[in-house]
Amino acid sequence: MSIWNRQYTLVILFTLSSFFPVSGQSLSFSSWAEVYEYAKDHQPDFLIWEKTADQQTYGVRNAKGGLMPLIKAYGNYDNFLQLPVQLIPSEVFGGEPGTFTEIQFGTQYQLDVGLEASLPLVDTKAWNRVKSAKLEKQLSNAELQSARQNHKEQLARAYYLAILSQEALELSEANYKAADSIHHVARQQFDQGVMEPLPYRRLKAAAFLAKSNYHRQVSSTSSNYNKLKYLMGLDQEDSIHLTETIVFQARQEDIPGYSLETQPDYQKAASSLELAERDLKASRQRHLPTLNAVGRYSQQAWSDDMRMGNYTWFSTAMIGLRLEWSIFGGNLTRNQINSTKLQREISEAGLRQTQQKLVQERHDLSTDLAQNLEILKNYRETYSVYEDNYRLARIQLREGEISIDELLQVQQELWDNQRQYLNSLADYLIAKALIEIKSE
Repeated sequence: MSIWNRQYTLVILFTLSSFFPVSGQSLSFSSWAEVYEYAKDHQPDFLIWEKTADQQTYGVRNAKGGLMPLIKAYGNYDNFLQLPVQLIPSEVFGGEPGTFTEIQFGTQYQLDVGLEASLPLVDTKAWNRVKSAKLEKQLSNAELQSARQNHKEQLARAYYLAILSQEALELSEANYKAADSIHHVARQQFDQGVMEPLPYRRLKAAAFLAKSNYHRQVSSTSSNYNKLKYLMGLDQEDSIHLTETIVFQARQEDIPGYSLETQPDYQKAASSLELAERDLKASRQRHLPTLNAVGRYSQQAWSDDMRMGNYTWFSTAMIGLRLEWSIFGGNLTRNQINSTKLQREISEAGLRQTQQKLVQERHDLSTDLAQNLEILKNYRETYSVYEDNYRLARIQLREGEISIDELLQVQQELWDNQRQYLNSLADYLIAKALIEIKSE
């Protein structure tokens, strides 16, 4: 076995070992839909998004809790080390006018237990908190939906790049074999003195270039598969096999369009603006009074015995209304209004920026779809021509009808055409997939 054949065999074994690891599970997928369904069940991000969405519901519930009655129980046990004293005119008790008698109130030990209840009747702050909580949940849902869509788009890119990188690997392998075969023939002619050193060295360099391109493609293919496994929730030790065959139809397909208003990024920006407007309205209402219905019932026991062995209960009950109105708060309300005004302006600018970005993105996807479709239509005709040219050039070189320069030129044209085709096909399939995802 020649050195070249041994090196080639080692490369093949290394490539196969990268796709078929020793440990880990082996999975096969025949379509993009199967890959996505597997990712939904196994990628940890999907579980995180689901739990986060559930968690956001408690924010609204907590805000609504501020509108519900508040009932609390309390208890106090006091030990008065020094009881309060009040001076009473002595003549009240028949004493000498102009003198005072010291009266001590209460007992040393006092026990106080009771219930308090309050219900907000007019509270714009609490009402705004509920509305803001709903908008925050809406914003959070849009953010989660944006994250899901972004993950699905990344998964689509990784899937089609993995499939096409595998095809590119097969093409680079064929190019490597062909260039190596030409090199072997040239070496024999060089050893026999038939070929000059410079042409031989150029063919040798072309073979080395094809070998380097093959190794780079091995690395690129492995990287694409590893990224796809990560996005699917697989371990790097696992192996995946993509069996779908990309069959390009050289005709315009019916690709659905999509509206900007349905995109999660737009909904997120719109919710941010709506929340900023709600915060501005709430800050302007901070000066309004609040009105609460209140009630309290308590019982008190007094005793000079620390153990409360001898005491009498005294009951008190009260219901009423409590009005609170902040007259001045250190310009806090004015500062809050100015801050929320700036936040609303920021949100308005963010919405405009998001609109521009989405319009540009939609234009780029449509352009990629249309332009790459035209490139791929021409590919079927041109690729077969490049392959025939290369095959004929190899024959004519052996027969001495063309020069080394002509062969290398035809070879480079074939490689350029292959690369252009794979890049165009990748751009077309990814643009098509992204439009379909955004149209869901």
